[in-house]
Amino acid sequence: MKVFRTDKGRIYQITDKERMKEWDAEMPFIFIEYAKDRLIPSYPKSIKKQVDDYFKEVLNDIAIPAIERDLSSEDEEEREKAAESLQTYYPQYSKEMKKIIPKIKKFANDKNKKIAKIIKKIIEK
Repeated sequence: MKVFRTDKGRIYQITDKERMKEWDAEMPFIFIEYAKDRLIPSYPKSIKKQVDDYFKEVLNDIAIPAIERDLSSEDEEEREKAAESLQTYYPQYSKEMKKIIPKIKKFANDKNKKIAKIIKKIIEK
């Protein structure tokens, strides 16, 4: 667990990056957006910036590389699953997931037409 301490000694815990590495590629985006919308607003101001910085680390170190890895896989089925998952979750969690657009543009020309079509739809939204 990642621990954040307030000035008054209160402790707030959030799932750590090591645990998130075990999740499906889209799950960190979903978790972060959920936390930002529902949990973080109630957190003390003294730790909000720390938590936001931590979420940026998670996106850059875990979430975005996981999406790229899955879409770059040699396993065609895994690549299709990753694209379909993005298509499913992107409309609901676009605030955080829009950060992947620059990284997935190259997959809009994928040799697999199904993947290319899905990625193009996501980019156009």
